[in-house]
Amino acid sequence: MTPFQLNDELLAQIKSDIEQRNTAALKKRASEYHYADLAEIVDELSINEGIYLIKLLDSEKTSEVLTEVDEDIRESILELLSVKEIAEEVEELDTDDAVDLISELPEERQAEVIAQSSK
Repeated sequence: MTPFQLNDELLAQIKSDIEQRNTAALKKRASEYHYADLAEIVDELSINEGIYLIKLLDSEKTSEVLTEVDEDIRESILELLSVKEIAEEVEELDTDDAVDLISELPEERQAEVIAQSSK
């Protein structure tokens, strides 16, 4: 198996699939990649493109991708996800990763995510 390498051609194809809302192709491609590779892709997309891709992933992979993306990008993504969506991702993480992710949220959202997670 060849190691993952993000190149301009692959990134252009992913952006095209997102633009065309080709969810089948994106899900297939995402299933073939490790979460760290997906995080590398998300780092290179616009925030809206990254969110679109993240929302196509299963919850476990999404939570792992969120722990790997650039901190500034993660913060922007978390601002745009609902409390419920964040809580679902937090539930998939190991405790230390969940605490790290929640700590990046504003205090009010932290409380909302914790409340939602405990439901």
